Amino acid sequence: MEASQFKECLDTFCVWSGQSFNSHKSNIFFNRNTNRDLEGLISGILQFERIPILSHYLGLPLFCSNKISDFSYVVDKLDSKLAGWKSRLLSKASRFDRSGALCLCAWDTIYAPKGFGGLGFRWSSDMNRDFLAKWCWSLVSNAYSLRFSILRGKYLRNNSFLNVAASPTDSIFWKHLVKTKPLILRGVCIMVGNGSLIDLWLHLWVPSHPTFRLISVCLRDHGALVVADLFHPNRG
Repeated sequence: MEASQFKECLDTFCVWSGQSFNSHKSNIFFNRNTNRDLEGLISGILQFERIPILSHYLGLPLFCSNKISDFSYVVDKLDSKLAGWKSRLLSKASRFDRSGALCLCAWDTIYAPKGFGGLGFRWSSDMNRDFLAKWCWSLVSNAYSLRFSILRGKYLRNNSFLNVAASPTDSIFWKHLVKTKPLILRGVCIMVGNGSLIDLWLHLWVPSHPTFRLISVCLRDHGALVVADLFHPNRG
């Protein structure tokens, strides 16, 4: 049974590495179509407790059905804390300057760097986009790690990240990665090797052109081509 083999692999890893895991803090989630008897059998073999689909970890839901409703409690909690903070710290005296006028500050000024008179705040949307862009670049540059291997095996299947599109059944994280792809495309260009896998028209491989694509009218009559078709058979 696969559960027994998984448990054997886990035990072997613990012996070889000298590490151990706490079965009381380890859980397992089953699809709703899984037979209840099978769930009990697998849980008994692995010694993991079953968790429901509405479970949370570190205050966040493990499984998202709707990102707006699932995380609405975070917004409500933040609003309540901000309301209490305003009532305690923003007294009537602190809301006015010495001349008695109400002091307001534009968000653009607050988010400006401290060297330019701002407070150095950052837009959370920009930070999130930057983090996603780093993930995208790791996928494009074939960075090796377990997490990227999992993403490539599940979503790419030997395809290039630059050529895939998100499907409705993909995870929210993967959909946002695909949405961030245009940011990467502004500056990414393929390094040409033998050119056998680089589409002459679709792929970005011309570093001297602003769009990184080949612009030619006469060659389009030849149909689908790869970069290798441009090489001389004897001189390359």
